[in-house]
Amino acid sequence: MSSVVVMTEGRHDVEFLRVLHRRVTDRRDYDTFLADETDDTQEKRIRQHRVDDATRWLYKAEGGRSRVLKKFRSNALRLAAVELVLLVDLDGEAYGTFEEQFNDTLDEHYDGKLRVTSRGRRATDHLQAHDCGVIVGGTEEYRFDLLAFHDDLETVTGVERGEDRSTYREKLAQYVADNEVVRETVRETVL
Repeated sequence: MSSVVVMTEGRHDVEFLRVLHRRVTDRRDYDTFLADETDDTQEKRIRQHRVDDATRWLYKAEGGRSRVLKKFRSNALRLAAVELVLLVDLDGEAYGTFEEQFNDTLDEHYDGKLRVTSRGRRATDHLQAHDCGVIVGGTEEYRFDLLAFHDDLETVTGVERGEDRSTYREKLAQYVADNEVVRETVRETVL
């Protein structure tokens, strides 16, 4: 059984995954990681996660889309060892624009030698699911999944910045309960 690492933008995304996980499975073999609340490095946390047989999923909040992309860039070659999912907000942009920005971020370190490309997608009213390939020197090295809200999670759920945890957790739970297509898309991709 391989480890699944889901890199997200923020705490609401991690809470969304936690709520969804509990709704669709009785398994509790997941861990969460909020980058802004720990001194652990990402590499250390992923290494610990891969060693820990009791935990299959790691849901990580990086602190924004640009940080998700930069963390991916910094660890792109090491991430082949896990099942990887990125969960981001497109903030109303087209997916192609996002992929271009993603590859521009990779170019800062790899000078065009490492690219990410979508190999296919499924879409719901709120969410896109992409099967992505990581191309190194013209050869596909590994694949990962990318989930992207067309706008953002907070818009579709009504979660507002600064709300207390019980309020936003209730809104996320209601969204998960009311949106079977989104729930199933995330379940199929992550779980």
